[in-house]
Amino acid sequence: MTTTPTLRADTEAKRGRISTPKWKITLIVVLALPVAALLALLTYREAVQYSLRQQPPVNSPSGIESLEEIELGGVKQSILIRGADRTKPVLLWLHGGPGGTAMPGAHRYDKELVKHFVVVHWDQRGAGKSYDPDLTASDLTTQKYVSDTHELVKRLKDRFGEQKIYLVGHSWGTALGALTVERYPRDFYAFVGLGQLVNPRECDKITYVHVLEEARERDNAEAVQELEELGPPPWNTVEQVKVIGKWNAEFGGTMHKALPNPLLTMALSLAYSVRDAYSYIKSSSLSVHLMMDDLWRIDLFEQVPRLEVPVYIFQGHHDYQTPWPSATTRPW
Repeated sequence: MTTTPTLRADTEAKRGRISTPKWKITLIVVLALPVAALLALLTYREAVQYSLRQQPPVNSPSGIESLEEIELGGVKQSILIRGADRTKPVLLWLHGGPGGTAMPGAHRYDKELVKHFVVVHWDQRGAGKSYDPDLTASDLTTQKYVSDTHELVKRLKDRFGEQKIYLVGHSWGTALGALTVERYPRDFYAFVGLGQLVNPRECDKITYVHVLEEARERDNAEAVQELEELGPPPWNTVEQVKVIGKWNAEFGGTMHKALPNPLLTMALSLAYSVRDAYSYIKSSSLSVHLMMDDLWRIDLFEQVPRLEVPVYIFQGHHDYQTPWPSATTRPW
């Protein structure tokens, strides 16, 4: 009796002679892993964001939480306003960079601040959620940033019925803050500088000596070679700055203790979308390129000889991005 093809295949399958080709199994695994990873990340993101939404005290009846797009100096820009009590003093946070942002970490790191202040995070022109690829070097000048800051402060004072506010700057934001306070002292109760930037050229000199010494002490031949080829400042290109920045970060002079990856912080943020994270990557590069010459002209010892408000400076001992000697070479 002749066995039909169907019966033959069925018989061979039972005997284990027919199996899925290995390449198909490999392909299925390769395709499934990214999907599984994405689903896991989205699940984790939702869990983190749910936790952040439940945190007090912003959820209180007198609290405020508002993500807004406004126009400053003719340029659309984004602000995040958060506070447990909208009658508390206003605190405006000036992020670093230029092109940086502190907004994505607001819900994670401002838990104490929002108890005592109405905290305003602002993505400055060209940065993060305020990124615009059409901005040019003439749009990103120190004077334009100072003007934007003054306009925003005036709006915040009017909105919350305040005569003055508190101003906090980080890195580049400290230079912007000092220049703004010097020009408009009546707008502010106090100025706080975190990693005070006084003179970028002086910072470069101190940083170069330190990083090269670290490279030699660690017997890091690659670092020594790149740094010696770079040579001491002054530097004039972003590519040169990237070399010193890479090794300064490697030796703990940028972040002494590891913090969450900024892109991961953005991915988990209530204020940022995936598109915003992409804008941040673009903006951090664009702003530094367009602002480089303007940054190197900053010298607060000359430009800000005196501030008419209380000043508080926090300078990290291990910070060689804005090294403390550069902020204390001459009395403020």
